[in-house]
Amino acid sequence: MSAACGSGTGRLPKRLVLVRHGETNWNQERRLQGHTDNPLNLVGRAQAREAGRLLAADSWDVLVSSPLLRAVQTARHIADAVGLQPAGTVPELIERTTVPRKVCT
Repeated sequence: MSAACGSGTGRLPKRLVLVRHGETNWNQERRLQGHTDNPLNLVGRAQAREAGRLLAADSWDVLVSSPLLRAVQTARHIADAVGLQPAGTVPELIERTTVPRKVCT
């Protein structure tokens, strides 16, 4: 389990909220991104700020994201709104890859 869970308090969070990253140019173009490390576009940054504004109505213990840039940028906007520093990244949160896998027959 990640050290970020429970923010070092020895307890697990009572709620888990998952927020998808804001829009990127590839989202706008309806392209799958997978592990491609695309940044948020203007709409995505606005979406992330709005998510932060909505989440600021509650208190939160910890904030983590995938290490992909679009997720980190989304987390930073949310962190600014809710008054937390992102606790780090969790590689297991990375989106699935879009690279075709070799099929053995």
